[in-house]
Amino acid sequence: MGHWLQILLKKLYMEIAKVNQECRLLKSRGNIPMYTEKSIDELEPINIKIILQGINDEKSLEKITIENSKIEGMGLNKAKFTHCDITQTTFDNCYLRNATFHNVDLTGSKFINCNLEKTKFRICNLNYTEFSKCKLNIDEILENLPTQSNLKLTLLKQLLINQNEMADYKSSDRLLLMIADEERLDWKNKFLAKNSYYNNMKSIDRLFSLYYYIVYSISGFIWGYGLRISRLIRFAIISILLFAFINYTFSLKYIDKINNNSTRSLDLKESIFQSFLAFSNNGFGEYVPVGFLSNALFIVESSFGIIFLGFLVSAFYRRIAR
Repeated sequence: MGHWLQILLKKLYMEIAKVNQECRLLKSRGNIPMYTEKSIDELEPINIKIILQGINDEKSLEKITIENSKIEGMGLNKAKFTHCDITQTTFDNCYLRNATFHNVDLTGSKFINCNLEKTKFRICNLNYTEFSKCKLNIDEILENLPTQSNLKLTLLKQLLINQNEMADYKSSDRLLLMIADEERLDWKNKFLAKNSYYNNMKSIDRLFSLYYYIVYSISGFIWGYGLRISRLIRFAIISILLFAFINYTFSLKYIDKINNNSTRSLDLKESIFQSFLAFSNNGFGEYVPVGFLSNALFIVESSFGIIFLGFLVSAFYRRIAR
C-alpha cells in the first residue's frame, strides 16, 4: 500500500506542478492578460478552450491581448470581445455568427472557414486582416475600412476574393465597384501628390496617373466599369439627345426623301429621330445627310453606337456567364 500511495502522491505533485507552469505562462501586461504564441502552444487544447469558452452565451472578454496564436474549432456564437488586441492570430473553423468585436485591433489576423454571418464589428482595426471562405456580414466590415487608400484597397480585394469563393456575386459586384472607385481616387491622389507618400513621384509617373484617372472616370460614367447596365442606357440616351441638339442647333442640311428629295434642315423632333437611327446604325432613314458637317456628325454618332453595342454585349455576357 505504501508503494502505491507514493506513486499516487507523485502523480498528484506532477499535476500540480503542471498547473502552476500553465499559470505562469499566462503572462500579464498591467491588468491585461496576454496569451502569446508560446503560452498558447504549450497549453493543452482543452486549456485553450477553457481560456475562451467562458465568453460564450453573451459573456464578454475585455482588455486581453492575443498575439501570433491560432484559435481553431471554437464555438464562440455570442462572444463579446471589447477593447482587445487580437493581432497576427488565426481563427480557423470558428463559429462566430452572433459575436461582437468592439474596439478590437485585428491587425494581421486571419479568419478561415468561419461563420461571421451576423457578426458585429464596431470601431475595429482591420489593417491587413484576411478572410477566406467565410460567411460574412459584409456591411459591418465595410463600416470599418481603413482610412489609408492602399490598406483600404487591400482589404476590399481580400473581401472580393472571399465573396467569390462563397459564390456571393451580388456583393462581389458591389465590391468591384468600390475597388474601381477607390483606384480612381488613388490615381487622382498620385497625380496631385496629395500626401508625402506621392511627393517623390516622377513627372512621367504623374502623367500616367492622370491618364488612368481619366480612363477610370470615363469607364465609370459610361457603364459603371461594366457592372451597371443602367449607366450604359443613360449614356445612350444622353448621346442621342446631345447629337440631336447639335443637329438642330447648327441647322445641318438633309435630303428629305419623302418631299421630292428637297434639301432642308430638321426640326427638333426629326433631329431626335435621325439621331436615334444614326446611333443604332439603322441607316439614313427618311433623311440623307448633305455636306461635310452632316456626314461627319452621322459617322461620329454611328461610331458611338458601335462602341455602345460592344459595351452592352459585354455587360450582358458578364451577367449570363455568372
